[in-house]
Amino acid sequence: MSFYGQSLSYSGTDLFNISTATFAKSVTIFSEESSPTGLAFGDSGTKFYTVGSAGDHVIQHNLSVAYDLSTINEIDSYFNVEAQETAPQDITFNNTGSKMYITGDSGNDITEYSLSTNWDVSSATFNSTFDFEAAVFAFDALPDPNNAQRPNGMTFNDDGFKMYITDRNKDNVYEFDLSSAYDISTTSAVENVLDISGQELNARSVVFNNDGSEMYITGNSGDDINIYTFSSGNEYDLSDATFSSNHSISAQETAPQGMVFNNDGSKYYIIGSNGDDVDEYDLSTNYDFSSESYIGSYIIQSFETLPQDILFNNNGTKMYVVGDSQNKINQHSLSSPYDISTAVIDISYNITSQESQPRGMVFNNDGSKFYITGTNGDEVNEYLLSEPYKLESMVTHLGAFDISLDENNSSSIAFNNDGTLLFILGNTGNDVTVYTLSSGYDLTGIASGPTGTFSVSAQDTAPLGMTFNNDGTSLYVIGNSGNDINEYSLNSAYDLLSVAPTFVQNISVSSEDDLPTGIIFNDTGSKFFISGNRGNDINEYYTLKYNEISASNNGTIDNTNSLIITLTDDTFFASSGTFSDTEVTISNVPEGLTAVLTLNSNTEAELTFTGKANSHIDSDEVVANLSFTFTDAAFTTSNAVDVKGAVGYNDILGFDYIECSETEIVYNGGWTGGSNAGVPDNTDSSLGIRVQGDITITANTNCDCLNVESGQTLTIADGVELTVVNALELDGDLRLLGSAQLMQTHTNTKNASGSGNLYKDVTGTLSNVFQTGYWTSPVTTDGLTYNIAGVLKDGTTPLAATGTPSDIIFSADLDGDDGTSPITLSTRWLSKFINSGAWTTQIDESSELFSPGEGFSKKSTGAVSGQNYTFVGRPNDGDYEHTIDAFGSGTWSLLGNPYPSPIDIDIFTTENSTAITGTIYFYEAGNDTDHYNSNYLGGYASRVAGVGNSASSLGDGTGLKVPGQYVGVGQGFFVEASGTGGTINFNNNTQRAFNTPNVFFSKNQSKENTSNIPILRIGFEFLYNEEIYHRPVSVAFRGLTNNFDKGFEAEMWDYKSTDMALAIKESDLPFSITGIEDFNDSIMIPLKVQTDATREVTFKIDEILNLSTNVFLYDTLTQVYYNITTEKVVVNLDLGVYNNRFFITFKETVLNTEDNKLNEVSIVNKNKQLLIFSNDLLDEVLIYNILGQKVTDVKNPKSLSEIKINTASFQKGIYIVKVKNLIGSFTKKIIIN
Repeated sequence: MSFYGQSLSYSGTDLFNISTATFAKSVTIFSEESSPTGLAFGDSGTKFYTVGSAGDHVIQHNLSVAYDLSTINEIDSYFNVEAQETAPQDITFNNTGSKMYITGDSGNDITEYSLSTNWDVSSATFNSTFDFEAAVFAFDALPDPNNAQRPNGMTFNDDGFKMYITDRNKDNVYEFDLSSAYDISTTSAVENVLDISGQELNARSVVFNNDGSEMYITGNSGDDINIYTFSSGNEYDLSDATFSSNHSISAQETAPQGMVFNNDGSKYYIIGSNGDDVDEYDLSTNYDFSSESYIGSYIIQSFETLPQDILFNNNGTKMYVVGDSQNKINQHSLSSPYDISTAVIDISYNITSQESQPRGMVFNNDGSKFYITGTNGDEVNEYLLSEPYKLESMVTHLGAFDISLDENNSSSIAFNNDGTLLFILGNTGNDVTVYTLSSGYDLTGIASGPTGTFSVSAQDTAPLGMTFNNDGTSLYVIGNSGNDINEYSLNSAYDLLSVAPTFVQNISVSSEDDLPTGIIFNDTGSKFFISGNRGNDINEYYTLKYNEISASNNGTIDNTNSLIITLTDDTFFASSGTFSDTEVTISNVPEGLTAVLTLNSNTEAELTFTGKANSHIDSDEVVANLSFTFTDAAFTTSNAVDVKGAVGYNDILGFDYIECSETEIVYNGGWTGGSNAGVPDNTDSSLGIRVQGDITITANTNCDCLNVESGQTLTIADGVELTVVNALELDGDLRLLGSAQLMQTHTNTKNASGSGNLYKDVTGTLSNVFQTGYWTSPVTTDGLTYNIAGVLKDGTTPLAATGTPSDIIFSADLDGDDGTSPITLSTRWLSKFINSGAWTTQIDESSELFSPGEGFSKKSTGAVSGQNYTFVGRPNDGDYEHTIDAFGSGTWSLLGNPYPSPIDIDIFTTENSTAITGTIYFYEAGNDTDHYNSNYLGGYASRVAGVGNSASSLGDGTGLKVPGQYVGVGQGFFVEASGTGGTINFNNNTQRAFNTPNVFFSKNQSKENTSNIPILRIGFEFLYNEEIYHRPVSVAFRGLTNNFDKGFEAEMWDYKSTDMALAIKESDLPFSITGIEDFNDSIMIPLKVQTDATREVTFKIDEILNLSTNVFLYDTLTQVYYNITTEKVVVNLDLGVYNNRFFITFKETVLNTEDNKLNEVSIVNKNKQLLIFSNDLLDEVLIYNILGQKVTDVKNPKSLSEIKINTASFQKGIYIVKVKNLIGSFTKKIIIN
């Protein structure tokens, strides 16, 4: 990029120092038009205009697609009509855009403007007015002087010799002749009048179709469009008008103000004050409202002409301006934090019902509440936000707190840093009133009266705005009497009363705004911002001075095209010819480069770079905020602060980076320079590789950097690993066949660039169109983001060294199809789930953008053996960050492996342990038979560090995939936010070469045990629709506690109505994985079991790893221990929840014989009779068979101490007797022969 100027910055500590302030820029404040009245198109539909009675501005927008309001851009231009009309109602233009016309209520006239630049309202100048009221008064036979006319809608006929105006007072349409086309100064008397009161009692707009055979009137009374027709030959003649029909628009707008068609009548637009917006409609038959389809609505923008205060959210990405002209808070988004030139209006929130003269605004410390003070109510209004700092969320007015006894002309409001002190600036006493609050932001303390006041009247008798620095040791007050900022030093933080603050200085802002109203700093104090009424704008200042000096450069910044800095009016001093760190600091240099500034002469310095940049997304990368910071020692005669241009400005520079090692292995029809007879291999990690022809690498290769030149293709054979230590310059193509993988091992930011593509096959394992899988992409479409259609291609024919995979057909049909060529995917099931609590469904395959590492869900094409796909795009590499809000706010994200090689998921979870719970969830589809998610048969496999657990399934559990340590290319997975949330980071440290086929996580993949952790996998089964339902859980013995240990337990997301899970102390949640203490045979592992019907369930051991022991299932109800080490056990359960009945143990407790005395209870089994004796009165005896089925239940209403039960009908076998008496319950096993 060409570079024409660079500025320098002074190294002094100037944060919050207003004495060094330099004006940077000003921006006009946009708002929503609260009373929109008129609209028009121009310049062949590429410009759109609105006018409103609240803002008194004509607003001009550009449309990137003619007549398509969805392509509307920010305000392009504007013109204030207040000098001629303070209540504008409608706007129209002549046919060339050289004239503009405004109707209005304040003068009851029509105003004509000339535009020196056609269709550009900023070039408008006043021409003349047409007195509509006088014309109508003269026309009426019996005029009523008290019935003033109110012109509203206006239009011309097709040649501009006739003008039509609606009068909403008399509900008439008036027709006028013009002797000169579109010149309202040549208007004659009223030619015709049409009474429309039978159809509309509050007439607004008037428009015609293209040939004048139909006229359309909208109004605020009927909320409809009234259609009038003209006979052939009498077009545009109101004397021939006949009412035809009307068409309701009340579904979208109940207070229509204006109407316009596009150029051919295939669209129409309604502007209205009910939603303060424009509604766009499509007509499949031109001018035929019966063919209407509603498209959408668009908010109308205007300007805030009386900004009173300004503030930001906690990170400078939102700006809020309090306005008095429309009594609104205008919220803007800033794409660059605290850079007001990047502000875009989000929403305007109206506070008129609480305060009609707002002055000051402040948030609490977390943005969940805001507070407004003003001069009308003399109170502080408190509001609650359902989402912090978002006015578009639910806003609740909590109440108003009266301060009129202390200040009846408040102008600004502030809190200390914990909300226990409230400060009100006011004009009554020209002072700051201080309230002490019993708890942070609790305004009930206002009722107790102020703690004291601090007067600023000595410096300003009309104070309007105030703010503190970050630690509360400085106070800044801005006002109208001096048009300046007054700075005060406080003896202790936020204390205005114990010791009176000391006045430090005042700084004038009158050259930018001589009616300043508010002041705020950015978060560091390097900038401050002033709102004001003179320019009706926001002014931005730097607390560091910013001036430019002469500098030139003939191209991009690298070691051959250096930056030259020229100094005038002084000379440089550098002790060794090269500036030292004590003379200059150059900041924001890209990582890996070192900046060197040397003297060419005593007035010229040259900037060069050494080293090699870690990242070069483009060969001429744009790098923001390269800054020079000089000290006094850099100059010969003057101090740095006195040298013109030695105090500075941040700018943008371009860098050409060193692309590769100077020692290269080159392919150009043959290899030269490699260790293996010229061919590169694993020993060449210090060398670069340059590819200048098509070639395939067939052995594992390691290089410092790789450059594939434009038009060339490097193919990596199946099973081969390519490792690039540093830069990857891909101007040609890189193809990874089969299980071939690309790894980059440098740290930090991306180091891959170029316009070429990486090709990589990944095979999905789904086998029918109803099944769902989670995916992500190892490539992007542009080096930064990806869309699904842009990167995912038809891989039915596996990738080869040549050939181009076809674009996939994306269809809105329910089902994908592998039988089409190319294959078809359904867009109905494309979804994402990013930092949210719900899916974003039916996303657009082309316009929905994903950052690297973000995943998506899709359904299969139905290919029975699995569908192969080819990813095509710029390879992902380096660090990628994703934000996840604290649990309950963001909660979950569907992410995935962003790299073209597997990642070590255990390293990933360990590095991100602060932001996420530590569990990774993989969805495994079942054999689904329809698209209803309630019928989905799949489940979630899970993994914590070192331990995986397969998903539930239909079948006996054999062949299930236990998630291993590595996650393959393209694989998506869920993470869950921790209690704090935070930043999730992917980096090259997680990349691993792991030579496996590139198939998705699925059944029938070999299990992988990569640790020595003893693991017990327990299975649970029951019969579901004639198939076996299998649920596995895993217990890891790893020296932890038996309570919840973050990062080692996996919550079970899909615990079903009949199911088994692991239980953890002090948690009611079901778990699929638990990590507990080291193994000993006295451990008891609690299980959670539930069933939605009486049924037999099975317990079994799926697998025992790194452990040799017997395993028992203990049933506390029957007190039976079942050895399930090698045999499964079947138990009959009634409908219910069994959270404390079943345990896994590792030794068996022997049951007593039949005639032993148990806790003073004797049970004797003889002569086909069971005799139960107790020293205490018996309540009940229950008998179960060995399956847990209840055989009999004998109650003892007479409360005897002996019960006899006949066992003659009992089958031979083992039974469990449960006896209840006053002491408790006791269980005993018996045998009946």
